[in-house]
Amino acid sequence: LGANACGRGTALLDGLAWAIERRPDVVNLSLGTPRRDLWPRVQELLDEAWFRGIVVVAALSNRPIETRPAHSASVISVATHTRARGYDPFEFYVNPTAPPEFGAPGFRVELANGRREVVPVTGNSFAAAHLAGVAALVRAKHPAAGPSEVRAILRATARNARGPGPERQPRQEN
Repeated sequence: LGANACGRGTALLDGLAWAIERRPDVVNLSLGTPRRDLWPRVQELLDEAWFRGIVVVAALSNRPIETRPAHSASVISVATHTRARGYDPFEFYVNPTAPPEFGAPGFRVELANGRREVVPVTGNSFAAAHLAGVAALVRAKHPAAGPSEVRAILRATARNARGPGPERQPRQEN
């Protein structure tokens, strides 16, 4: 990335291809491109990752624009949410009207800066990194789970999918 955290779309393509060649379990993409001329190649790479079993987690842009890879069906898309309670590393939400598919902690994240200070920062990149970490834990527990299975597990275990918490009432059997 260069000035203003901007770079060239071709660097995104090269980086994604490099990552796919190494076959990681999970790739976190906290960047994207609004350049429509690059979208077909981005999609080819995302489809290759999908069929190789690589889970790709992508942050939506912090601006209200459509970008790739975040607006692709081949990725798990994430944006930030504000925490309603104290910090819980497994607090993330499924969004029934995607994109984004998920909301994860990314609001006022405490980050160390170069002056040995902790500063609060906000952005969808932090949320994507958070959910990529959860996806990596899922893959560690279920190594054979592909991207669609990881997505299903995340959807099923999201805070709003599993109810308000331990105080919920047990299901009544008829």
